[in-house]
Amino acid sequence: HRYFTIEYQSSSYGVRTNRTAIAETVQRFGTLVLLTNSTTLAAEEALSMYRKKDGVEKFFDAMKNGLDRKRLRIHSRRALEGMLFIDFVSLILYSHIERQLKSTSLGKHFTVHELFDELKKLSVVRLGDNQMILTEVTKHQNDIFKTFEIPTPSLA
Repeated sequence: HRYFTIEYQSSSYGVRTNRTAIAETVQRFGTLVLLTNSTTLAAEEALSMYRKKDGVEKFFDAMKNGLDRKRLRIHSRRALEGMLFIDFVSLILYSHIERQLKSTSLGKHFTVHELFDELKKLSVVRLGDNQMILTEVTKHQNDIFKTFEIPTPSLA
């Protein structure tokens, strides 16, 4: 073996490491040390849980920063559960939008925030005689509607 040799020494085996080969390999590759206090967790399971933890942290970051969710100022358990449910559904939608942006050419032009900012420009104007007019749909808004397979809005 390149990294170690097994030697038989007076009724027992010994392992001699090739420190030079190990040092060269460490220099070429990234190193991850993952410690756990679990004695029953396999290395693959620990790594899988670690990677899922990273995903959860990214979702919470998206909730705090992407959805502008700051502190939960709620005084009852029921209200807290309701707010967390709304946040959970919002995160699902946010993630779907983010995935669509990354998988289409639309992602070259917009972040999720920029997409919403573009859509905010679309509005309905009420005239004095209760007639309503939809503002012009821009090319970017039209691209967004097509990408997400949403019919272009109209008041007709």
